[in-house]
Formats: sequence, C-alpha cells, structure tokens
Amino acid sequence: MKFMSQVAPAIVCSLALVACGAGSDSVDGVGTVTSTVDRAATSSGDPRPTSNTDQSATTESTMADVGDSTIPTTQQQGIGDQDRAPSTFWAITNSGYELVQVDVDSGDRLANLGGWDTSGGCSPDNGCLDQAIDSVTVGPDGRLWVTDCCEPAVGNWYVLDPGERFDPMSAERGYGLDVSLSPDGGRSARGELGSVTIADQRGAALGRFPPEESDDPVWFRPLTWLDEHRLVVAEGARLVILDAAVAREPIVAREIDLSGQVWDAAVRADGLLVALVGWEETDLQGQVIDPDSGRLSTTFDLPDDAYEIDYDPSGTYLLVTTSTDLRWFGAGDEGTFGPGYVSASW
Repeated sequence: MKFMSQVAPAIVCSLALVACGAGSDSVDGVGTVTSTVDRAATSSGDPRPTSNTDQSATTESTMADVGDSTIPTTQQQGIGDQDRAPSTFWAITNSGYELVQVDVDSGDRLANLGGWDTSGGCSPDNGCLDQAIDSVTVGPDGRLWVTDCCEPAVGNWYVLDPGERFDPMSAERGYGLDVSLSPDGGRSARGELGSVTIADQRGAALGRFPPEESDDPVWFRPLTWLDEHRLVVAEGARLVILDAAVAREPIVAREIDLSGQVWDAAVRADGLLVALVGWEETDLQGQVIDPDSGRLSTTFDLPDDAYEIDYDPSGTYLLVTTSTDLRWFGAGDEGTFGPGYVSASW
C-alpha cells in the first residue's frame, strides 16, 4: 500500500489513503453522511479529467464527532478496551529509521529490531551507501516486510521474523518497492520500475504485468489484494484489477477510471475498495468503490499530509500515517499515537 519508498534522508514522502468502516449509506467510524453529491462534477475550465465511474449515489462524509470524549490530535492516545483492536503495531521511526514494535495503549516501544546505520560516514569509496529502511508491512503470518531507499533506485525489500534484528546482509531480500501481500499470505506483489511483479510468499517471482516491456511504458504500482488472486494496481487516475490466478500470466479483469490521481488503496472488512484520490498534495479524498461493479458509493475528505494506511486483520481499525503524526480510526472512534513514525502496519 505504498507509493515508492516513503521517507528516508532526502527522500520525498509517498501519499496514501485513509478510510474506515464506511458503507454505501453510512460511514461508521469516519463520519456521517451529510449529502448526496456528484463528485465527477468539476468547475468550468478545470483542466482535470472527470471520472467515468458510476457516481449516481455518491455520498460525502465528514470526520466523526466522538462527543464528550473528543480525542486530542497532538498527544498519544490508546484505543482502549475495543474488543477487536490489535494490541501492538510495527513502525519505522523518523529518528534513526529503525523498526520498532509499539504498544497500542501505552505507546511504549516493546522491541527495536534496528535499521541501517544512519549516523553518517558512509560513502561509495568505503563500500557503504546512505541507506534507510522506510516502510513496513506485517504479513498474515506475522513476518515483517520492510523496504529501503535509495540504492538501487528500484529499492530493496527484506523479510524478517518478528524477533529477528534487521541485518541487510543476511535477511531475505530482493529488489522492488510497494510490497503488497495477499490475505492468505500465499502471494506478494512489488513494483519494479513501472511494472508489477507477482511473487510467492518468499518473494520469488512468478509473473509480471505488463508481461513485456513497452517502448512507451506506463507506470503501474501495486496497491492491495482484494483476495488470493485479484490484485489492485494504480495507473495514473485509473485503478486496474488484475486476475493473477495464473501468476505467470496476470490478466486485466477490470479498469476503473477515477476523478484524480490514484495514490493508494485498501480493502475494508466488507470487501469494498477505498482509494486515495486527488491531485498533487491538495484536495485528497477517500473514495469507496465496489470492485466488482466499479460503482463509487461514498467519498470523504482526507488530511492533505496523509500518505500511508494499513487496516488491522479484522478490517476494522485503520492506521493512518501522515507527515505530522500517526493516527487511527475505527469502530466509531479515532485518535492519535503521536508523531515519530514514517510508516506503520499491524
């Protein structure tokens, strides 16, 4: 669920999406439906294309009001006694770029698996390059997939066990960015210079999309898996759903044009797809889409500095990484874990 490598020294952050428990006629946990609107409409003279997605029943939502117990957005706040909430999450710190495990309720760091040495002194002359791990994804089996930047340009991915310290010389590794894992953990996908590689649970390549290089290549990025075989990738302002049942020959199952650049996407517990859509770093919007019909059912505004999200295994609680803090949404509530992280997953 990531757009290139997120944050490392002198690296540009990626954008991603925020969404939470919203249905076609209500927004549980993120907001309440306020009106029926046509989000494809644009002002006169607006050069941006409009969407051809079915938007006839689109609704716009606002962030949830949590009443008398309004949660601050500048201090660490645990989720509390929610039954299905995870107890911990994994994250990359913005100081030292280290992989840590964090307690949900207290905010304490329970484990530190380290990272590249970012203290300085590295140069090509002594065989050491300035590297930093910048994203983490927790797989269904609990293993940790991390990526780094910035040599090579295509990036590296690594796979670690939860108790294994990060050692770039010994960890399972390969080339690629934007690692995404299928719900059963049997498949993975990663971006490699504009194409998408379909791989097994260990990262061994099985197939590629597009299957052949083009003289005029289109930049595809893997975003999320709908199920064990269907992978969602981004192509500009379009979502492309690939059927990778035959991994060596993934085929296009559906294309969904949206009203702005697609930065990221995630799948809710009800199977609907939520896409982060917008232009540049302004007017970002969550768009809730039925992946089978392409119908757009709900939209809601998102923080302009949000760039990464991750649902917990139940599809209820959402981690939202922004350039200023780490937030969570779910079960009709929301809060913040505070600043200090550039990527997070649970």
